[in-house]
Amino acid sequence: MDSIVKNLGQNFIIGMSSSEPSDELLNFIREYNVGGVLFLGKNYSSVETLVETINKLQTASQIYPLFTSVDHEGGRVQRFKTPFTVLPPYRDIANTRTAKEIFDIYTSVCSELLSVGINYNLFPVADMINRRDGAIGDRSVGTDLEKVETVISATIRAMVKSGILSCVKHFPGHGCTEEDSHIDLPYSNRTIEELMNYEILPFKKATKAGVHSIMTAHILFKNIDDVPASLSKKFIQDIIRKEFRFIKLIMTDDISMGAITKHFSPKEASRMALMAGSDLIISSSSDINALANLIDELAQDIEADPDIKNQVSASHSRIREIKRLIPYKKRFPEQALNFLNKSELKNLFK
Repeated sequence: MDSIVKNLGQNFIIGMSSSEPSDELLNFIREYNVGGVLFLGKNYSSVETLVETINKLQTASQIYPLFTSVDHEGGRVQRFKTPFTVLPPYRDIANTRTAKEIFDIYTSVCSELLSVGINYNLFPVADMINRRDGAIGDRSVGTDLEKVETVISATIRAMVKSGILSCVKHFPGHGCTEEDSHIDLPYSNRTIEELMNYEILPFKKATKAGVHSIMTAHILFKNIDDVPASLSKKFIQDIIRKEFRFIKLIMTDDISMGAITKHFSPKEASRMALMAGSDLIISSSSDINALANLIDELAQDIEADPDIKNQVSASHSRIREIKRLIPYKKRFPEQALNFLNKSELKNLFK
């Protein structure tokens, strides 16, 4: 087995079943060279446990640093609560703060995450909305293009300066849909011209601000392609790679969401995503056996198909380049807890 197939696990960010990693999970990360772990609310019980867990995960990784990722947006999407500063929704911050204040706020947010060993925040949200009752809601800054671009640029610049990886989402824009992709596959009749003149513009701006990655959305744009944007060469290759000239990471939204599971098998979705040019596949499933079978089956396909093998090889190069930006070091629970309890950010959001 050559290194490309052996390291296929690098293309996956996986979930955990609880707040502490099982021996089975640690062995899986070690043996399959898994790229990263996604922390959800169920994975957080205390700062002390979180720090110890991240240290164990990093120690298990043979190709490190492991991506330790989380959705830390604020509002209804914030996995880590007290003593982390509990943030209001992104739109509330955008509506009440200047660009300089937003930069300072997210510099402090990054410091809180880094204190426990999180190196990848799947943020900011760049979805333009057409209605306030859509699936994204107040996770989006809103409808004013100039404001959205200013806010996400300030956020990304803070993250880049702080040394935490950023991910702008959900490309090419989830704000035009009412269906929640966690439940089923949303669709839109937007044309490519309409998207390029509105929804897509903040994502292009994000690449100029230095964003490290772009997350693609599980949305079917019926007038553009017959597969979701997250699995589409038209969106990934033609727009992100060629139009944006983006050479960093592209990741799918979670393939465990209903938008994918109701229409594709995990292997179909993963293979299509890799062939389309995605580098990272989020699978928040904590079923180790299912994940192992998925990677094993994909490895067999890659061995037999030079085209997908070349895509995976290129993605591994991009992953290595981004991982070089992460100065991994062991964290200590007491230090992290003391830092969080004294965080200046709490004075802004009491």
